[in-house]
Amino acid sequence: MKKISLFFSDFHCGSSVGLMPKMDYRRGNGGIYNPSHAQNIITDIFYECINKFNDIIDKNTKGKKRPKIILNLVGDLCDGGNHHGSTQFVISRLSEQRRIAIACVKYLIESLNMKPGYDAVIFYSGTPSHSGDLCESEEVVARSFQDYVIPAIKPSSSNDGKLTHNHLRYNTNGQIFDVKHRGATPGSRAWIRENSLLWTIKSLHIEEILNSKEPTSWYIRAHNHQFTRAIYGNGNKQITGIILPSFQLATTYVYHMSRDIDTRFGSYGAFGVIVDDDGNATEIFSHISIDKDDIAIAL
Repeated sequence: MKKISLFFSDFHCGSSVGLMPKMDYRRGNGGIYNPSHAQNIITDIFYECINKFNDIIDKNTKGKKRPKIILNLVGDLCDGGNHHGSTQFVISRLSEQRRIAIACVKYLIESLNMKPGYDAVIFYSGTPSHSGDLCESEEVVARSFQDYVIPAIKPSSSNDGKLTHNHLRYNTNGQIFDVKHRGATPGSRAWIRENSLLWTIKSLHIEEILNSKEPTSWYIRAHNHQFTRAIYGNGNKQITGIILPSFQLATTYVYHMSRDIDTRFGSYGAFGVIVDDDGNATEIFSHISIDKDDIAIAL
């Protein structure tokens, strides 16, 4: 059976420049929040990614059983309420941010026509400054989708389990995925953008071979909001490293910390890999470019 692994990360729900469904949001205090122009830009990208993935899934379904979807949500679904001195929040209360994140994940699952028992969702813990001291935001969101979730610790009659993964390595038709929120980082200059990622996957690949471990095929990390790709090796011994894009526009903190204008705007979108019955893999990437002037106006 064909299987498609999709990777979405860094929604930063609750941020004034993070992902926000296109609806009036009623706060716990009764007030109503309408998504900003900046949030609508990000949400349009989110919708476009889903539509693109659905088109690809449809093409791989004609006359056949639909590929199984493995949806990976790779951390920082909420923005948190106390980081970097920021005041750029729709609302800083974590319980409200989690409501927004749940709405986004629900929309994603329903729009992909995912079926419990056939498809699966894997949640990953994010960064404590965004997700809480124990990265509990992802855990709380995951518990709204237990029919789909592959848990880190399976719940039982005597244990409520743990649904989120800090780090997961899984096998799809012979392709090995190594997934975690944080890892290699993009370089700060154009000519070294891939260096850290390349040396990281090279080291991982060599260590696995030396230790007689099945080599990783896909090294997937998030957190940096800059899509980066590197490849080491070839053929069956190839490893591809990916740093995922995000669904959050640059915050004031990023504007102050970035060294140049190009790194301020990050990358927006999601990534996927289709693996056929024979273990052959095909990348699918929905990466959206936004005109910087449009973003400046939106902010």
